[in-house]
Amino acid sequence: MHKSGNDEFIVYYVFAAPWPVDDRDIISKSMCNKEPDGSYLIRVSTIPHYIPKKKDYVRIEKAQGLWKIRQLDENTTEVILEGKSNTGGEVPEWLANMFIEDNPFKSLTNLKRAL
Repeated sequence: MHKSGNDEFIVYYVFAAPWPVDDRDIISKSMCNKEPDGSYLIRVSTIPHYIPKKKDYVRIEKAQGLWKIRQLDENTTEVILEGKSNTGGEVPEWLANMFIEDNPFKSLTNLKRAL
């Protein structure tokens, strides 16, 4: 991970895919802004040419998304996650669906652990 200032992060991820699908990698840039309503908006987009492609991975070149996080009350936080991507190459529907269902939960669990 590379941090540029207090509100910008560049992260390199590798996704290990089950056989017979090729592993994927992605470089994303996240920008975090505090909104006028007190919520935080994190916009995520790919920067596929930030580092050279690696021969062992299929590069995910197109993806974007956002996280909107706002505190509703002392004990409740609302998190909205939206995103879309092109995985590059062929990915079976069952695998894509598994990622769509599991990734947000894992991300929130890791965020909670980090806080």
